[in-house]
Amino acid sequence: MLRPGGLFFFEEVTRQALNRWFYRAFLVHPEHDRFDAAELIAELAGNGIHVQNRRAERFFGDFIVGVGRKGSES
Repeated sequence: MLRPGGLFFFEEVTRQALNRWFYRAFLVHPEHDRFDAAELIAELAGNGIHVQNRRAERFFGDFIVGVGRKGSES
């Protein structure tokens, strides 16, 4: 639960990372419900958390980190 105006900090591993042989060989992750950075941002927006340009992709797009604000587009 996040109050209006509250901040949501996130760090997520993307579908691209989870498809790499290294991740498949050494780490256990679900085989479904994977997403890319754009899909994550769209899902957050659909739930009232607006990120805009307060995000960054790291390690060749394998991770996305950022902060969104609940109920505010600024």
